[in-house]
Amino acid sequence: MSMDGLNKKHYFLDSLGLFLLGIFSLGYVIFDRPFAEWNVQLPFLDFPVFIGEILFFLCLCIFLRKGELQLNKKYFWIIGYFIFVMIKALYGYLKFGPLAFRDAALFYYPAFIIFANSFYRREFFSAKKNILFWAVITFLFTRQGFNEYWLFTCFALAFILSYTYPQKILKYLLLAALLPVTPYTLFFTTSRMMIVANFLTGVYLAVGLYLVLKARRRVKAAIAVLGIFFLGGVFLLCSDRNALLGIVNGNKIFAMFKNYDSQIRETRQKSVSEGKNEFNKISRVRVYNPDPPLSFSRLGKDNLMDIKVASVLDRKIEIQESNNVRMDDPVPVLSINRLEEVKSVSKAVSTLDQEIETQELSNVRIYNPDPPLNFKRLGWKEEGPAEGREEGPEDTPGTGVKGEIVGRNLEGAYINAIFRLFIWRDILTELIREKPILGFHFGKPLRSISLETLGWGETEWGRDGWIAAHNSYLNIIYRAGVIGLFALLAVFVILFKMIRKSIRCRSLTGVLLCGIIINWFAAANFLLILELPYTAIPVWTLFGLTYAYVSTVRPSEAKP
Repeated sequence: MSMDGLNKKHYFLDSLGLFLLGIFSLGYVIFDRPFAEWNVQLPFLDFPVFIGEILFFLCLCIFLRKGELQLNKKYFWIIGYFIFVMIKALYGYLKFGPLAFRDAALFYYPAFIIFANSFYRREFFSAKKNILFWAVITFLFTRQGFNEYWLFTCFALAFILSYTYPQKILKYLLLAALLPVTPYTLFFTTSRMMIVANFLTGVYLAVGLYLVLKARRRVKAAIAVLGIFFLGGVFLLCSDRNALLGIVNGNKIFAMFKNYDSQIRETRQKSVSEGKNEFNKISRVRVYNPDPPLSFSRLGKDNLMDIKVASVLDRKIEIQESNNVRMDDPVPVLSINRLEEVKSVSKAVSTLDQEIETQELSNVRIYNPDPPLNFKRLGWKEEGPAEGREEGPEDTPGTGVKGEIVGRNLEGAYINAIFRLFIWRDILTELIREKPILGFHFGKPLRSISLETLGWGETEWGRDGWIAAHNSYLNIIYRAGVIGLFALLAVFVILFKMIRKSIRCRSLTGVLLCGIIINWFAAANFLLILELPYTAIPVWTLFGLTYAYVSTVRPSEAKP
């Protein structure tokens, strides 16, 4: 094949790969879990093949078709890593069943770094295409048709697309159009996980701008310091007070932790004396819990909300039924003729969607149970500490029917933090006790003796047979041992190098792209960001594109 023919072939394959990564990532951002749960059930398999795995297979085929896989030093380590993952996945499947492949996803999703880096072409992001991408993001902002966890990601990408547009007049028009439609309040009223992530990202950007901007050192220092103080003040003033206390009040959290830990010790001692098993008996292990099916026939502004409300309602009902909670009020049937009613609770839906997603602590009754769910009570104000819930995503400040923020329950916020501390402690205890050099087997259900002793999280481990680790990094080490630890170190070293080069080349685009990665890596300390396909695949894709972009940046090319 001639060089021109080879270039045309590669351009087509790269464009196809980027298109697939882009369209799938957009689906994850808008539709979240329902989109991720689309699957094909093959008759000879006892587990579904999800749409993310189909995307993985297609990207792998495109990558191999390009013929870029070479047996050099770099790929030697990468191939060895994936052989290790395949062996653990197959062995885990034979020993424990399909759950092994869910654990394996945590380790093969980073392959999207390789795919995105390979498919990246600077010329693909032409001015016309960038306008289209910008329009999609601003449309999502105006229609509020996206998962709010992606707010910073979408804003940073839209800003980059505006800032780098070659025509100055249109560039400023794009920036002027973007700034008013950005839902800034979501930065502060989201889950505590993302509040922390957004704040840390803001600090990083303040320092990054100081190093990138061309100005006198004193001026830049003043801007950076004022920026950090302004950022802190905004978070203090605009964020829910109980949410902030649930983050920073370490003394209260520690005191409650000790109190519950003493209960755990007493209960376990009693159980041992009575000859009872440590863990509750689980009859079966489930790979996932499907959300209501997604319909593409209803994608208008109100219809998007209609779908989202329906999903939230179905999940809430499932949780209530699983805990034998009597629903005094019937839940009205959601239909097109109720769109005006849906409009009135549009802001409450995002809150409920986060609050209900997994809800691990639903059996913990502090004082009063939640009221039954119906359309009239989508944004109720809690009068006392409510049930502890999983932050997966966590409970966020309630939003009233009129849209006002009514505040997060403080006791529930503390319980959520303690909930995670018990899981992490049990994981570390098991790692220290068993010393698995290569990690525990894929598919081995993760259990938390502390939670099961307290009766917390029963809707998760009692239903699924396992509990989520709520920390991607601990989960990686738990499953892959020293291999997982080295993989994490490699990822962070690459990220550090990308940040350093972006700053050295004074690339604002590079700094912002790395900020997106930092935003998600910070959130991964509190949730399985790097395992769940609707976050992991887009995040690793952005990582690969950022690496490809930064690799091409030169000091003379980079804008200040």
